[in-house]
Amino acid sequence: MLKIIEYLMQDYYTDTDSFKIKLKYMGKALLWPSSPAAKICVLIRLGHYFAVRKLKFLRQWCEFGIYKKYNCTISCKINIGKGLFLPHPQGIVIGEECTIGENVTIYQNVTIGRKDEGTCKYPKIMNDVIIYCNSTIIGDVIIGRGSIIGAHSLVLSNVEENSVYVGCPAKMTKGRK
Repeated sequence: MLKIIEYLMQDYYTDTDSFKIKLKYMGKALLWPSSPAAKICVLIRLGHYFAVRKLKFLRQWCEFGIYKKYNCTISCKINIGKGLFLPHPQGIVIGEECTIGENVTIYQNVTIGRKDEGTCKYPKIMNDVIIYCNSTIIGDVIIGRGSIIGAHSLVLSNVEENSVYVGCPAKMTKGRK
């Protein structure tokens, strides 16, 4: 049971934290009423736990809970690394086979998915990426490690590491320091 709780809460503490700190973060994420970012991440992890075990009804129940409460369509089949942060979890859409690395921040109204129904190619987002509000990332693209996607950007091609992309379609403005 402790392993399941650690899996669900992996976004909020590190492996080196003491049990007391882990317990504090678990209580805060599960019980604190003003922390929607924590609750939605726990629901995504719980849904992914059910998806891996092929418990379709329970996975869909988690996805429906995310949609009903936060107006987000996030598939629980996605692969997510530790440290996912959704500061304003409203209107986020993430497709089924997307891959999201560690320490990724996604703001409100972001869409991450495939380009059209005929393809099964979804974006891959590497570690330490920040995606600002109203951005769209579609197709078979790779968002490089440490990149920033600016607000209202449309990403249709690969993004270099440690760079800032803005615009529609998104273009590199400068390297990140």
